[in-house]
Amino acid sequence: MSRSTRLFVFGLIAAMALVTLAVIAWRWDVYAQHGAFANRKLVLTTMALVFVPLWLGLGTLAINAMFARSMAAWPMADDQRRFTENSLIAAALLVAGIHLWIAAAVILGEPPGRAFSTRLIEAVTGIYFIINANFSTKTSPPQRWPDPGRWIRAKLRTGWVGVAAGLFILVSAIAAPVESMMWIVGGATAVWVLAAVLNHCGPRRKPA
Repeated sequence: MSRSTRLFVFGLIAAMALVTLAVIAWRWDVYAQHGAFANRKLVLTTMALVFVPLWLGLGTLAINAMFARSMAAWPMADDQRRFTENSLIAAALLVAGIHLWIAAAVILGEPPGRAFSTRLIEAVTGIYFIINANFSTKTSPPQRWPDPGRWIRAKLRTGWVGVAAGLFILVSAIAAPVESMMWIVGGATAVWVLAAVLNHCGPRRKPA
């Protein structure tokens, strides 16, 4: 991973962590007055506020480790490297926007424009899935890969699952109940990740 990408993403994570600490300090009187677990909605929202930058940080570390391993085994093609870094930057910006929305929810007591903003976030997430999955199918195999055709077919399968997951999220943003957003996005993400892992295991096996 390039130094500029690492600085941008980890700088964004640091800013999110500072926002989290500032919001908790701002609402500390509520925690102290009513008890940390008295307001269930506030507790869950605060937990989400803490979890989001932590989740992005762990994901970034995993991607950085993947880059390091690829240099030793199968060096990434240039277009695959650019795609991965650009995807990470776009995901970090999306997550930062969601984090600000959660921070506003903690401060105000409920998400601003709850129904509309929730559906908007869900729709943007679905569009990101569709665009990202579509472009992922157009990247080149790693250098010195023994069976490029097999690698490309695996990427196509993963891309199709990602596009389907994005379409499902996008349609759900319009038609599904607002309360189900977390389960819809989480379930679609899990299916896409599982497809990526399974398809990643296939092309790593050397052809007979």
